[in-house]
Amino acid sequence: MKSPVIPKTTLFDLCGPGHAFNSRAPENSAAWVPRNAASADAKTGNQIVIAGAMPVLCSAGSATDDGLELLRDAGFAITATPVTYRDEADRYAQLQRFAGQGVIVIDQHVQRDASLRPAATWVDPALLSWLNNKGNLAELVPAFCLPERELCDLASLDAAALQKHALPLLIKVATDATSGGGLGVTLCKTAADVGQALANRRGYERLVIEHYIPMVKNFCVNYAVASDGVVLYLGTTEQIIDATCGYLGNRLGPEVAPPEKLIETGREIVQHAARLGYRGFAGMDAALTGDGSFYIYDLNFRFNGSTTPLLIHDAVARRAGLPCAEFRIWRYPGSFGDMLRAARDLMDTGRFVPFGTFDPAAMGAAGAVPCIAGLLLGESRDDIVEQRRRLKSVGLV
Repeated sequence: MKSPVIPKTTLFDLCGPGHAFNSRAPENSAAWVPRNAASADAKTGNQIVIAGAMPVLCSAGSATDDGLELLRDAGFAITATPVTYRDEADRYAQLQRFAGQGVIVIDQHVQRDASLRPAATWVDPALLSWLNNKGNLAELVPAFCLPERELCDLASLDAAALQKHALPLLIKVATDATSGGGLGVTLCKTAADVGQALANRRGYERLVIEHYIPMVKNFCVNYAVASDGVVLYLGTTEQIIDATCGYLGNRLGPEVAPPEKLIETGREIVQHAARLGYRGFAGMDAALTGDGSFYIYDLNFRFNGSTTPLLIHDAVARRAGLPCAEFRIWRYPGSFGDMLRAARDLMDTGRFVPFGTFDPAAMGAAGAVPCIAGLLLGESRDDIVEQRRRLKSVGLV
């Protein structure tokens, strides 16, 4: 029996009784969000291991009996029974049940249709939208670490008007519609990329044109605001980003090493949001340049992909005696049962700690494959690269 994993804090510790957690973005959240329900449903159970006594609304596929048994065997205490849904209509029905019970929903994404929003939410939806709107970055981030950027009206913008901006550049949608994971952001390396990005953003009133920052590290700095308004620093990860600015996962451990000034600046930003009434989790994306400067280029006032990894990493690192970790969500081409058996074999090595699973069959998601979220542990970053090969050898990719 593995020693228990005690998170830095839990959802219940942070928020108190009478709340429920809902991480799922609504299906009509934004036009650019892929309509892949299984992908969104797969992530909704990744907070179960750090929920404490708080109910978590999650997909049935992310809270199967066998999946939860695997997490318990990995050392996690699951003290609240997950509240599950099987489709979007069922999810809204569960939200309405919470309302009927007087439960306040901790929503991470604002539903565009106000009639479908939970009856009672922990944070004012208007504030949540404003804080996450990329057009408002300059009102929250100090000038010394704000990227060079311009807020433009899409109606008056064309490729010719962008010629004054050097390539590469980033085009970001400035909207109250929710986003995340690099969605709504386009890296443009050529004039053709710019034209395509503008065409893809028709229907949105404002865009941010942001100069590209050559970076040596890409951080996600994480905080939490407790019910009493106290801001907690949870830690920093290094983000793993693909060539299109898509988010793949995070690296954790002593090799990440963010500047202290970045941590303090981030704390001041979150304290400002707390004074406005924000409560919950926040992660800010920051670029470290070759000369040691940093720029905060995005704010995510919600539970981030790296939040659960940060809340459990210290405990699993101490238990394994391995300081470095990598978080990813791995896909498996076979059956859910075979994936769990492969995960158990990997757990026996002491270098793999799963904290979320997804069985698409429980959702009737034809064509989707099982997946598992977890931490891969190692002595160093190079060691983790070797461990990643081991995962690939058993079909986790």
